[in-house]
Amino acid sequence: RVQDVETFLEKQSGTALDSAARDQLHRWAETLGRVWLAPAMIVQAEQDEETSALRSTLVQAGLKVTPIGATFLVEGDIGMSAIWLENKVAATLRDAGKSPQLQISPQALASDEDAGNIDRSG
Repeated sequence: RVQDVETFLEKQSGTALDSAARDQLHRWAETLGRVWLAPAMIVQAEQDEETSALRSTLVQAGLKVTPIGATFLVEGDIGMSAIWLENKVAATLRDAGKSPQLQISPQALASDEDAGNIDRSG
């Protein structure tokens, strides 16, 4: 904690920190423990062969596409909001003749035939 460092420095020096030193200490502390978040989406077509065909479409739209098994992790530019990324991916897929559906749950997509066999109890 910044207050602990301030107290330590003041005890060691025998004097209170001046406002410039205190401000610099607070600016330094703000650089610690940062966690950077970047929006990303997983894209998977209903049919696996369609998913691979979408890669070039997404890349041509300026998106970073990383294959992960039968899906893609799609990322936008630094500073792009999650809403902007979602809209960009959806528009790109619509332009390619697809019908993007946002899947809220973390489950993998399943074809209609397999959907009845999925245990959704927990």
